[in-house]
Amino acid sequence: MRIVGEQVEIAYEKTKVFYADRAKKYDPEHPYISTMYQDNHPEIAEERNQIEIAKILPLLQLDSHSRVLDIGCGVGRWADAISQEIDAYLGCDFSEELISISKQRNKKSNFTFACVSAPQIEEFYHKNQIPPATHVIISGVMMYLNDRDVKQVFQALDGLTQDHAVVYLREPMGLSDRLTLKEFYSEELQHEYNTIYRTKEEYLAMLTENAPAFTICEHGLMFDNAVLNNRKETAQFYFILRKNLGMK
Repeated sequence: MRIVGEQVEIAYEKTKVFYADRAKKYDPEHPYISTMYQDNHPEIAEERNQIEIAKILPLLQLDSHSRVLDIGCGVGRWADAISQEIDAYLGCDFSEELISISKQRNKKSNFTFACVSAPQIEEFYHKNQIPPATHVIISGVMMYLNDRDVKQVFQALDGLTQDHAVVYLREPMGLSDRLTLKEFYSEELQHEYNTIYRTKEEYLAMLTENAPAFTICEHGLMFDNAVLNNRKETAQFYFILRKNLGMK
């Protein structure tokens, strides 16, 4: 079903099945299509990745003291991108299959991966006494969460991070209306698909209400190329946020 404008919930178990099947199609030659799709045009996924990394990585300003939390890490795309020396990286994903691939692909001693869903990460941090993050990456994750869990993740950011932490959020968003695909069969993916494309205005409202400690420092369209933005109703937007920006 294609549901325009209404707030309806999607079933997480169906998304787990979807990603378990995506993991079976993992291709070492084109690793990122597992989570960026474009199965028939892997060059689009690879170019999107290159552009995103080139645009965002300098904005993160990582250094040897950085502790990175990657929420929804998939096969470790951002772990691949971080080549400079940092203190620690933790990639979390709710898919056991994708985490297994991440662990096989990334062997850096200070890079770890855990099978944890986004709403459970704050509890995971406290239980394992993990130091607060200096940087959080959330790339293409919220589209698979219902509103209550998106709000919970935004609320948890304060407890997960230290002062002046940087958060990078990138999601495909509805250009004019909220669009939900619920138990929708995708010919492109050859699979039933469940996702929520919220509008940019919805995300702005959710961030303002649920992450008040964070200031939006930059936001915009990720790709300005019609080939890379090859969807009629949605486009990839990003936000850069900083915590307690005015504090010394």
